[in-house]
Amino acid sequence: MTWSVVTVPDGGVRCWECRAIQDGGQIDFVADRQGYAGSVGDEGYKAFAAWVYGRAKPWIRKDGPGLRGDREDEAELVDGKYRARISTNASYGYLYVRAWETVAAPGQ
Repeated sequence: MTWSVVTVPDGGVRCWECRAIQDGGQIDFVADRQGYAGSVGDEGYKAFAAWVYGRAKPWIRKDGPGLRGDREDEAELVDGKYRARISTNASYGYLYVRAWETVAAPGQ
């Protein structure tokens, strides 16, 4: 399933990355271009996966088509302890996606 080495950002707990295809205003998350790093099967994993599918992917589908593929364009979502970043890397059709969970600050 992994297409590259996924590394959790500093201060992170787990991370999902993919190279999605941007075509005609549509975003395609290709299964063999996705990877994950972090623990699997615990409650944190389940909550993170629910956030990726319920919040991050819809945001990517909404905001991704507005990014220009002919330059290095990017957008970021900050949602509590979760983060997502999308970038075109001037790739003319790909979106480079990284979503991760940060360590929650005390009281969160």
